[in-house]
Order: sequence, then C-alpha cells, then structure tokens
Amino acid sequence: MLKLGNCYNVTVAKIMDKGAIVSVEGENETQFIHISKLSSGYVRAVEDVVSIGTTYKAKCVMNTKLNKLELMMLPKTINPMSSRQKSQSKTMSDLDKMIKAAQNAFSDKQKSADSRMKRRRR
Repeated sequence: MLKLGNCYNVTVAKIMDKGAIVSVEGENETQFIHISKLSSGYVRAVEDVVSIGTTYKAKCVMNTKLNKLELMMLPKTINPMSSRQKSQSKTMSDLDKMIKAAQNAFSDKQKSADSRMKRRRR
C-alpha cells in the first residue's frame, strides 16, 4: 500500500494516451500516472517523457479532487533530452554565443567611438 510522501521506484509497464501504467517496486500493485503528473512542463505525448521497461522515481501525493493517493514523477528522473531537444539546446547555445560575440563587438565599437569623441573635444 502506498504511503503519502514516500518515494518509490516505478517501472513503466504500459503507455496509454493519457498516462502510463507503472509497477511499483516492493509493492504487488500497478498504478496509473496521469500525463499531467509525468513532468512539471507541458507533455505532448507520453512517449516523449517515459518509455516501457524504464525505471523512474515517483512520489506519492494526494489528489484532493478525488481524495485518493496517486503517484507523480520526480523531475530529476525523467528521461534525458530527446535528440530533437538536444539539437534545439545546441542551437540555443550557438545563438547565445553569437549574441555574446555581437555584444562584445558592439561594446568595442562603442569604446572606440567614445575615445575618438574625447580626442576631438581636446
């Protein structure tokens, strides 16, 4: 039986449209984790976050609307980034580098212009 606030190792047994069915380690039961409880952000498809046979950590929380215990995935245990997310992350990293280089170039030009203005005023 699940206890409120405890963390459990869970293994994904089945993926469904609205969530995943997981088997709880040390318990002889399966639980359903709703798609909204798989990640702190938006989840388009359950397959984007979990995969069958993979073990994750989940915490037992209280669903006040239904007045029952349910599992919620812990953020640190969610699958590593997909290849698409990695390429987007790399693109953002490259973009950050380009912005920083442009800011440095602008700063250098500004300093150069300021020093020319000071020389003209003398």
